[in-house]
Amino acid sequence: MSVDTTLRDRASEDPPRNTAAGAEQIPALLAAGIGLARDGKPAAAANAFNQILSIDGDNADALNNLGVLHALGGKFTEAIPCFEKALALAPEDAELRRNLVEAYYDDGLNRMDAQDHAGALADYRKLIGLDPAHAGGRVNLGDMLAATEVKAEIGDFAPHLSAASLGTHVLVACMPKSGSSFLTTALRALTRWPQNFLSFAYRQNEQEIYLPGLVAMATENTITQQHCRATDANIQLLQAFGIRPIVLVRNLFDIVVSLKEFYDSGAVRNTFFAGRWERLETPRRFDLIVDHVVPWYLAFFASWIDAACADRLDCLLVTYEQMIADKPGTL
Repeated sequence: MSVDTTLRDRASEDPPRNTAAGAEQIPALLAAGIGLARDGKPAAAANAFNQILSIDGDNADALNNLGVLHALGGKFTEAIPCFEKALALAPEDAELRRNLVEAYYDDGLNRMDAQDHAGALADYRKLIGLDPAHAGGRVNLGDMLAATEVKAEIGDFAPHLSAASLGTHVLVACMPKSGSSFLTTALRALTRWPQNFLSFAYRQNEQEIYLPGLVAMATENTITQQHCRATDANIQLLQAFGIRPIVLVRNLFDIVVSLKEFYDSGAVRNTFFAGRWERLETPRRFDLIVDHVVPWYLAFFASWIDAACADRLDCLLVTYEQMIADKPGTL
């Protein structure tokens, strides 16, 4: 449980301005509630804080303290409304914001354990709206989007953006050695849009879509060429940012030959095979590609077809053979 368990008593520092009947009791009730909580009497402490709220329903300290008591007892569903109201009263208060974020996080964990995926999704969407960089919330939000089969929205990844503010992004999700460089270059020339690199790194790195890179260019029109599969994380990003992928594939037998020639020319340095490739005879080089590289291609193809058939994405499937036979028509 990550809620800040510090109980607040600022009434002694700032004389109460509330003129309602009984307002003068608030400092004493705050102090009494804190003392009772420290003495291990949470029910009596909660009663003191509730008395304050019966006098002044907008007392942020009492709301925070009551929320903390609920959180300490594992009652995050009860803690959340307290923190929500307190933060609404003091929206710039970083501690209140953090308490609410962590209450959402812990309540989401409880709901996940109870198989309440829809409830957990609601918690994590609210969490990300307050703290988009929260690592645990980000991971669990992705898991709950997948579990509920709910399509991602822009607010799930970039709450500061709106769907109307997004540019047009062309993603060429492609098999290596499928003519993707030609297609990307032609599209850039036709549109005059810049190339956007959406992978954190290349070489042996799996080319997953990198959220910070996507956010940085979200309002521009861009072209991206990337060797990425339709993982849940990639699908959710494409859904949220409204990107329709062009999925470029090629005959696998031709790809094996093309890859072997590509590695022979020096590109093997970008793989895990560098230092070993040179010692292999030609038949063994083909065996290596078939055994260790082709399975990635099969997973690539199956992942995008599955995403399209499940209506998770609207994919435009293009084959190398179709493109080469009619380049103008394909473009």
